[in-house]
This record gives sequence, structure tokens and C-alpha cells, in this order.
Amino acid sequence: MKLGGVQDLKRCEKKWERKGLNVEESIKNFDINFIRIQTLRGEKVVVLVDWAWADRWVTYYGFKIPHHRQMQRTQK
Repeated sequence: MKLGGVQDLKRCEKKWERKGLNVEESIKNFDINFIRIQTLRGEKVVVLVDWAWADRWVTYYGFKIPHHRQMQRTQK
């Protein structure tokens, strides 16, 4: 989410497999109005469509990366 609404599929696969999730299968189960895979410049990418949904999803699965200022607040 912090890097924009479009990410390389291979990068997502590496991150998701650490959590035991198959990125392509998981995305196929979601509504395309939330998230989808498409081809951009010949490469498969994950396109985030609904940012509010994505925020709840990354929080639930523990993928959320806090902003650097939030990190400082949680470490005190």
C-alpha cells in the first residue's frame, strides 16, 4: 500500500508466501473491485482498487507496515 496501487506480482508472491498465502489463488477469490491481477508492459502486476478494503486486509493478515513516525510512537 505504501508503494502505490500497482505492484509486481513476483514481489507480492515473495511477501505473501511467508504468510502461507498463494497470491494468485487468493486474488482470484476476491471481487475485482477490491484487488486484481493484470498485465502491464508485459509483466503481471497486482492492482489495488479499494484502498479502504486493503487497509483492513493487511491489518488482519499482519502485512501492515507502519509509517516511520508510527514506529517511533510504538517503540517508546
